[in-house]
Amino acid sequence: MLEEKNILRFNDVWKGKNYGLIPVSIEGKKLKGRFQNSDKWKLISQDNKYTEKNDKQIDIYRGSDYIFQNVEDESKIVTIICNSSRSGKNVQWIFKLSFEEEIDF
Repeated sequence: MLEEKNILRFNDVWKGKNYGLIPVSIEGKKLKGRFQNSDKWKLISQDNKYTEKNDKQIDIYRGSDYIFQNVEDESKIVTIICNSSRSGKNVQWIFKLSFEEEIDF
C-alpha cells in the first residue's frame, strides 16, 4: 500500500487462466466492500468504464468510479477510482479522502 496525504493506493493482483482467476492480493476490493457494507457510508455516485467493441464481441470492463458520503458528517466524502487491466489480473485502486481522520465504518 502506498500512502500520500488523504490518498490511499492499492494494487490488487489475480492469477490464473482458462478456468478463472484466483485472488493473490485484494486489499482495495476489501476496503471498497467495507464502504458498501457500512451503515455510516452511502453510495452517491457510480460510473462504470467499459472498452466497447465494434465487432459483436463482449465489451471489456475497465473499472469503476465511486463516490461515498458519510451519513453522519456529509462533509466527509471518499472518491474511489478503480482501473482494471484488460485481462482483469491487475486492478489499481485509488481512495481520495476529503478528511484527515481515520475512516470510521
